[in-house]
Amino acid sequence: MIHNAPHINTDRQRILHSVLDTPASEFESWPEDVRELAIELATEFFILHSNPFVHPEVVKNSVFSRLEAARETIPLPLYQRLMEKMEHFWYNYRQLLSLKETIQERMVEFLPEDSLVDSPHALVQFSTDATGLMLELPLLVVFPETTKQVQDIVHLAREIGFFIIPRGGGSGLTGGAIPALRNSVILSLSRFKHIIDVDTEHRLLKAQTGVITQEAIDAATDKNLLLTIDPASKWASSLGGNISENAGGPFAFEYGTTLDNIVDYTMVRPQGDVIRVRRRNHPGHKIYPEETVVFEVLDEQNELLETISLQGEEIRAPGLGKDVTNKFLGGLPGVQKEGVDGIITEATFLLHPRLNHSRTLCLEFFGQSMHNAALVIKDLVRLRNSIREGSDGVTMSSLEEFGAKYVRAIEYQKKSQHYEGDPISVLLVQLDSDSKRLLEDTLWTIVGMADLYNDVDVFVAETPEEAAAFWEDRHKLSAISRRTSGFKINEDVVLPLDKIPEFSDFLETTNRRCLSQAYLEALERIELQLPAERPDDFVTMEKAVCRSILDGESAYADLSEQSLALQIHYFFRDLQNRYPGLQETLQSIEDDLFFYRIEVANHMHAGDGNCHVNIPVHSNSPSMLSKAEDTVDTVFRRVLELKGEVSGEHGIGITKIRYLSREKIAALKTYKQRIDPDNILNPHKLQSNEPLIAPFTLSWERLIKDVLNSELPNKDKLARQLKHIQICTRCGKCKQVCPMYYPEKGFLHHPRNKNISLGAMLSALTYTQNTALLTDPYVLSKLQELMEYCTACGKCLSICPVKIDSADVTLSFRSYLDKEGVAGHPIKSKMLNYFGNDPDMIPKAVKAMALGQGLHNMVAGALLPLHLFSIHPVVSFPEQGI
Repeated sequence: MIHNAPHINTDRQRILHSVLDTPASEFESWPEDVRELAIELATEFFILHSNPFVHPEVVKNSVFSRLEAARETIPLPLYQRLMEKMEHFWYNYRQLLSLKETIQERMVEFLPEDSLVDSPHALVQFSTDATGLMLELPLLVVFPETTKQVQDIVHLAREIGFFIIPRGGGSGLTGGAIPALRNSVILSLSRFKHIIDVDTEHRLLKAQTGVITQEAIDAATDKNLLLTIDPASKWASSLGGNISENAGGPFAFEYGTTLDNIVDYTMVRPQGDVIRVRRRNHPGHKIYPEETVVFEVLDEQNELLETISLQGEEIRAPGLGKDVTNKFLGGLPGVQKEGVDGIITEATFLLHPRLNHSRTLCLEFFGQSMHNAALVIKDLVRLRNSIREGSDGVTMSSLEEFGAKYVRAIEYQKKSQHYEGDPISVLLVQLDSDSKRLLEDTLWTIVGMADLYNDVDVFVAETPEEAAAFWEDRHKLSAISRRTSGFKINEDVVLPLDKIPEFSDFLETTNRRCLSQAYLEALERIELQLPAERPDDFVTMEKAVCRSILDGESAYADLSEQSLALQIHYFFRDLQNRYPGLQETLQSIEDDLFFYRIEVANHMHAGDGNCHVNIPVHSNSPSMLSKAEDTVDTVFRRVLELKGEVSGEHGIGITKIRYLSREKIAALKTYKQRIDPDNILNPHKLQSNEPLIAPFTLSWERLIKDVLNSELPNKDKLARQLKHIQICTRCGKCKQVCPMYYPEKGFLHHPRNKNISLGAMLSALTYTQNTALLTDPYVLSKLQELMEYCTACGKCLSICPVKIDSADVTLSFRSYLDKEGVAGHPIKSKMLNYFGNDPDMIPKAVKAMALGQGLHNMVAGALLPLHLFSIHPVVSFPEQGI
């Protein structure tokens, strides 16, 4: 591993470009030892753009000391060239800090000081989203509370030259709300938390756009109405983010996505002007393909600026139940634009009547193929269409499916007593009606339909509590990435419903091929352990089987992935019996096979044909990541061949931009150039098929290994806690129960954010220990600060899909800090433990308790030895763009 490297996964070219900014031809012309030195120095300097907890002077001193030590071993012209590059990088870094200070000085003219946050916690937490991907750290995070303040921020950005990244709940799954440039400011809408009105007469909900989706749903429920915008992220996502992404969810099957339910919204555009967009004559239902939808764009004086008409098939491509790939969308502001054209601050949504009776069915499918499940889905959609056409008073509100890999991941408890083994597919159906008789008739129609197929068992929830238990399994699906430290490639494709059976067969074939490829590679490793003069005929035969599967030979078309996995297991047992001296080696090879194999998991908003294809990946394995990306390419090609699209609700962001058609990119780019010619808002998003720079992620496995190899005190305890939190999926569901999530007062300390900070802090602690041979008191003070923002109440454990015990993590870190002599104030700690039993008292109390923390941190930071900050002379360069 590169000496003093950051604990991140990214490609070498990204680091070289970010730090050296040297043409590839020049770099390749250097001698190998100089190239290696340049890579090591650039990689260490890159820490400044990936970890805000590391003191910049420590990194600078280490880089220049190492370069100086190599002076006599490399040619003088190359030493001078490297010195020039390192000094230039440092100069630009200092310029960034100067820009940040200027922004802060100007912003306090119209924002309260506590609305400007540049703490390392905030910078690292707001640099990523649910993907775990990062591009750059922001300069700072700002928290306006009014539309006028948002306007002032936009005007200032245009005046002094920085970029704005609008951000809602941070629950995005494509990297759409993370900064792509260094001189970026995150504009968080998390303090726009007011639900302005719930109008029961006209069935409308008006709210600021920082309101968490579930809170808006609850507000409607309190009035016996239904807000049908219900993405899986509803406990973490915001209303504004839903508009920006055009989010869907299970109810979209019947009621449509966010766009279908918008009545009006207010938006600040890149020029700083405010517009209001309203839908003309909303009919109260989902947009149908044959319909024309009209929106009016009004200025601040309520004068009409333009009228935008959209055909139903412009919104969703023909035959698709969802589709968010048409980013231009006729120039409709804000909607589906992922924050590139404006900042939405208020919105009004349509509410629907809450029907009096509801029933939930669970269908479990067994066997080797989910083909029957796909056929039942088609039957249910036909039934839904006939119900809608007949207007018989029954609504099929949701139709959700998850497959065998999710069954294993969430430890699903099957309901069937008739079939052996786990179900290969689970289907959930929700029916609603004001007529109990019609509801029961429809329910038993579905039971009768399912009975026409083999290997299916049907269960009907008898109580609301049992129905909630059925749906709880659906809410746990993010646990699929537990085995890969919470990291996965998450793609939501959408297909015509009549192609779902074919796509399901394709995914089964893909999984069989991926397992065969992993098995073949394992067999080749086994051959290297065996005597070359005596090849094992059985190994040779197994390799032939793998190649036949990979070549698509029909003889193995009926071999299921499960059967192949069982065959692999027994073959390894046979090998261990025949080669007892290689038992440990063979076990290691088998473990690696299943640990690093590619698995494609799929769950569906089945009624819309919206398939969520997830590939858990160990991001610290370049080989596995490359294979996963190749598999994604294969999946997307097949989706497009089947007349589908690459996203039904997650959006495009940085993860899918390569697959968006050039025509769709060109249409949005033309619109963006007209609306935002200076590229102020969310720059370098949705503008080109090639991302500006490669993202990076935290490498938990490498960090844990380095902690264990370090001289940090109590390193075993630190490593254990890292292992507990590394499986966090960053879903943000903990927001809804955490007493330390109170954004109106600046508290965003829910476990998801803490876990992101903890990874960065432990990485910084390890780096400083290895570099300066001390346990950094500044990082310890920040760790202590973070641990005080937890009551250890344990409420988050019940909602966490991967069951991280954050209370135990907090108590363990507090114990570690006690031993390091960095314990918090005893009275403060006792109060936090007390408030764990009464979390409603937390926001005001913690606000008061935190007042003295700033002085403590300043003192702790000042304790770093002075020799770490010896200043290397910096060459002055002409001022230039950063």
